[in-house]
Amino acid sequence: MVADSPILQNKKKPSKDFEILFEIAENAVKEHIFACVKKVEIKNLQISCEFVINEGVDLTIDVNFSLAKDSKIDEKKLAKESVNYALKKMDPAIGELLEKLRKNKSISR
Repeated sequence: MVADSPILQNKKKPSKDFEILFEIAENAVKEHIFACVKKVEIKNLQISCEFVINEGVDLTIDVNFSLAKDSKIDEKKLAKESVNYALKKMDPAIGELLEKLRKNKSISR
């Protein structure tokens, strides 16, 4: 199994706040997937995150993997469920980051 760390699709080095969000996303995706499927059935797990801050925050989480041929799990459904699970786990941290950015006047309401 190969697991790529979440990345910021931006030329800037991610801040500590974003690194924490990436870690939450990666851990949540793995937690959900491995709760549904044995680790040995997963091949080439790749997780990437993209955050773009303009007047708000645009967030994209991509999850790509393949399952063992004899698996009866729907890969697309599992990927979508894992992203939704990650978003729920990230919600409090995203709220805190947005509030911090607003206080620093980095983004508007």
